[in-house]
Amino acid sequence: MRRLSLSILIPIIFLVIASIAQGLLFWQSIDSHQQNLIIQTQQRVEHFSKRMNGSFRLEQSLQQQNEKFLHLLTYLQPFHSIMIVGSNMHILIDSNHQYQGDLISHVSEHFNSKIFQQALSSGHSQWAVSDDGLIGSFYEPMIIHHTAGFSKRILLVEYDLGYEWSKLFNRLLSQAFWQWGLIVLGTLVLNMLMRRWLVKPLQQISLNDVNFQRAQTESFGRGEVAQVGHFLNDLRSSLSSSLSQTKAAEQRWQFALDNDVNGIWEWNLVTDEVHYNQQWALMLGLQKAQLVADIRGWQNYIHSDDKDETLKQFRLYLQGVRDTFVHVHRLVNSHGEIIWVSPRVMVVEKDGDKPLRMVGLFKDISELHRAQEKLVYQSNYDSTTELANRSRLLEELEKAITSHVEYQEFGGLFYIDIDNFKNINDLFGHHIGDFILKKVAARLQIQRSHVHTVARISGDEFAILLTHLGQVRQNAVRKLLSIAHQLSSDVRETIEIQNSEVNLNVTIGIALFPNQKNTAYEVFRQADIALYHGKESGRSKVHFFIEEMASKAHQRHEIQMLMPKAMHNDDMVIYFQPRFNDNYQMTGAETLLRWFDERYGWISPGMFIPMAEESGFIVELGEWVMRGACRKLKQWQDQGIPPQFTTLSVNVSPKQFHRSGFVQEVIDIIKEQGCDPALLELEITEGVLVTNVDETITKLSKLREFGVRFSIDDFGTGYSSLAYLNRLPINCLKIDKSFVDEVVANGTRAGSSAIIATIIAMSENLGIEVVAEGVETDFQMQFLKYRGCHTYQGFLFSEALEPDIFEKLLFNGKKPL
Repeated sequence: MRRLSLSILIPIIFLVIASIAQGLLFWQSIDSHQQNLIIQTQQRVEHFSKRMNGSFRLEQSLQQQNEKFLHLLTYLQPFHSIMIVGSNMHILIDSNHQYQGDLISHVSEHFNSKIFQQALSSGHSQWAVSDDGLIGSFYEPMIIHHTAGFSKRILLVEYDLGYEWSKLFNRLLSQAFWQWGLIVLGTLVLNMLMRRWLVKPLQQISLNDVNFQRAQTESFGRGEVAQVGHFLNDLRSSLSSSLSQTKAAEQRWQFALDNDVNGIWEWNLVTDEVHYNQQWALMLGLQKAQLVADIRGWQNYIHSDDKDETLKQFRLYLQGVRDTFVHVHRLVNSHGEIIWVSPRVMVVEKDGDKPLRMVGLFKDISELHRAQEKLVYQSNYDSTTELANRSRLLEELEKAITSHVEYQEFGGLFYIDIDNFKNINDLFGHHIGDFILKKVAARLQIQRSHVHTVARISGDEFAILLTHLGQVRQNAVRKLLSIAHQLSSDVRETIEIQNSEVNLNVTIGIALFPNQKNTAYEVFRQADIALYHGKESGRSKVHFFIEEMASKAHQRHEIQMLMPKAMHNDDMVIYFQPRFNDNYQMTGAETLLRWFDERYGWISPGMFIPMAEESGFIVELGEWVMRGACRKLKQWQDQGIPPQFTTLSVNVSPKQFHRSGFVQEVIDIIKEQGCDPALLELEITEGVLVTNVDETITKLSKLREFGVRFSIDDFGTGYSSLAYLNRLPINCLKIDKSFVDEVVANGTRAGSSAIIATIIAMSENLGIEVVAEGVETDFQMQFLKYRGCHTYQGFLFSEALEPDIFEKLLFNGKKPL
């Protein structure tokens, strides 16, 4: 449909409005003139009637004269008829000379008998008017005087304005046609003016805007139209620039959407169309063209377990119940892979409270979620064995205690330690150690009744939570012992490693719950105490916790706390146990530590040395002993040490040796005390040698270059170091006391005899000194001497001596009695 020109539209609108206004005025004028005509006529009727009332006499002689007078009045006045009607409704006088003596109801179609009677009885004038007011009857009561007296009559005046109104209406209609003609003429003039001064300039403006050409002022017409033209030109330029910027911004926005690392969609809720960016398609493993262009492109890929809650939260957001939609959920892409997303949805256009358009940004947090799951897993499980860790075990134990208290049942906790596992690490390396730990973990997880949780506590320590052992304590204990022995048997099965067979033993501490202290920490501590007691008792055993163990554990704790104070207060004293040759000459000594406490008395090194190892205090204690030994050595040198005394040995713990600054610490102590490093011998165990061999050789070589000697203590009891012995700068091998103890007069064990002979022969071949420890009988000394060992240490010669006594023996040079 073609657009209607302003030069036609505006004049038509003007014509219609003016015509409607002229018509309204015309009908208003008609109504006004009609009312005026009626009112004037009625006023004349009433005036006439009032004047005529009482002026007539009805004598017979005057009858004809009265009729002529009334007839004359009908010509002079706008009356239809004038009649005098008696009370009996018969016409007495008629202005038309036709109906005298007739009933008025037969003559006048407009006669109203009811109004007639009202006027006659009330003595007041009455009107009867038609609906349009053009026909009316006036009833005027009259008092007629005559010779017999007087009588009541009605002067009835009827008028009909039809003819007068017709003439007046035609005159008004003629005037209206003239006025409408003037309106049409004005409309045509308006049309011409608008085409000249408005339409043509606007057309020029429109053409210029379409053609993007700048127009001259005159081409737009004059006045405001010209100003509008300039304004539109400026506006066109601004819009053109804005349009270019908008297109560029839209291109940048589209580029940003398609290259954003997040999945993004834009939803037009009016048209129900959704635009997805490229990353959304990639995230779902689809081509962009494969996406449906509505919100199902998101909803159809929500994980079934998350869908109901996700869509519920989204509906609440759409309804305005929720301020934001940030419900983390899972998507399943076309390859069946699960993607965790964190959405951020925002309404960007709305109509009141009704959203019209919204944008959703979905960040792929799968990696973050996996990292969080990993953290949660790592905080609850051991990475090597995939068993529960200590914190997870304590959580489960706390729940089990609460449940068993409620149902009055017994449960138990195993605390398990692999015996001598450190030797496996030292011999085969930590990677093999981890392999064995996994094997042990698998064996501990073998399906057994009552086992609730299997956990790795640390290192070679495990724990097992057992539940629902019944309500009878003795039965629960019996079940725990049976399970523990079966478990020990399962762990003991041979493991093949590098063409070798390894058999493991475990020590198990057991705590029963519930008890007087129903907390997870207390039950765990009790099982730990029972395990420690089992280690002290010879390992490879099962031990139930009893209260006496707790008191011993408390004692160990107190002793451990006292060690630093005892060292600094010199409650710990360095003793020396001499070495002798077969001529009973003292050739050296071993530094040993003794501790006397006022409360506990003499505390065995077999108790406090392992405790120092466990706590790490052994490093500080070892330095203190080495410093004290070097100080004494310097004093003896200054006093003139006997020439046959060539060695003062000091034990070095593995933790002390493997410290990165160990070599420099030893050198600094020697320099600080000023002793001869050639007289100092450091004793290390075989375990030190097989742990990081290259690092060990480097440290030993540096100290050997400085002059320090080295010996291997308890040789033959640990994992064999034969493979490295020829590479190590070792000065001495010490035969362990356990082998010497087997040398007895009534029959030496063949195995021990062979080991001793082998160690001695090997030392001779390598040019290494050999020393036998624990020599307590002359038979043992002769046995060793016969096989080529000529240096001894043991009670046959001397026990460990306090410094003053040792120094007397050293400088006296005689065998003690």
